[in-house]
Amino acid sequence: MHHVLASLHERGILRRIYTQNIDGLEAAAGVPEDQIVECHGSALRTICSHNPEHQLSSLPCLAAMGDLKEAPRCSCGALIRPDIVFFGEQLPTTFHNLSGKDMHECDLLIVVGTGLSVYPVAGLVNRVSSLTPRLLINREAVGPWRMCDANPENYRDVLFEGECDDGAAELQHALGW
Repeated sequence: MHHVLASLHERGILRRIYTQNIDGLEAAAGVPEDQIVECHGSALRTICSHNPEHQLSSLPCLAAMGDLKEAPRCSCGALIRPDIVFFGEQLPTTFHNLSGKDMHECDLLIVVGTGLSVYPVAGLVNRVSSLTPRLLINREAVGPWRMCDANPENYRDVLFEGECDDGAAELQHALGW
């Protein structure tokens, strides 16, 4: 799926990716960082637990540190932690700063691999215009897609039920890529 997202970027039709994944695979696939909102942060970065603005490039290699007797610490003495959002913590400011305009200007929403159960990110699907088509590529119907096929008034919601990579391949085929 990540290569399809990179293809959307390469063709100039990707506005932004909002991801709850913390693995950095979107960037690894070639999507520029300014087009990715890591809603729950990234396990590939570390921050100071006292001052989160003090971001470190990566977690020190544990093998190179030898026999650790203590957790790694920042130069200020505070513990180093992964740059991820833990339960009860605020989402990154980029989520709040960009999501309103992005959802307002969205002309196609593609949702991939989710249970739509973790808010506020799950609520993004309902923030696009009522005329905006929404595609869900997922193992099961969730959220507004639960009854989309049975609803004769459904004019915008489409569900690909199956594995994400299979849905990505089907999308590429439908687009003639």
